[in-house]
Amino acid sequence: MRALSRWWSRRQSQRSLQIPSSRASAARPYGRQQRGRDSEALAAAFLRNRGYDIEAANVRFRFGELDLVAVHQHTLCIIEVRSHAAAHLGPAAGSILSRKRRHLIQAAQAYLQARRIPWDGPVRFDVVAIDYDPGGRPAIQLIPNAFTADDR
Repeated sequence: MRALSRWWSRRQSQRSLQIPSSRASAARPYGRQQRGRDSEALAAAFLRNRGYDIEAANVRFRFGELDLVAVHQHTLCIIEVRSHAAAHLGPAAGSILSRKRRHLIQAAQAYLQARRIPWDGPVRFDVVAIDYDPGGRPAIQLIPNAFTADDR
């Protein structure tokens, strides 16, 4: 019993030293998740200006998430949005590795199966790469047909 009370008191003292989540987010007002959400909104506006009709955003499946799904010139486009704010990471376009492509392909297949209106036209995978300069200004690049379902 004494060991249990010592463990409990240590646990409580450790808990009191932790920073509450509201204060932790205040320490990093513009984190990675917020930049990701902003990048997806920026990409959606960029694509709309180029004639894409956004059908869905942030569609989640157990093996992955589709950032944007759009129709462009009678083609269903599965769009992955990548953004980098640090130049040492390299360009955002090069950050989609084979595992990510595999998950996107699986999520796209699940999306097509779950879609209310069946799609019988072509499907392609596009990438919108957003690289932020040190001042926070975005440079947006659209890569249509960035990879195919055969690239597993």
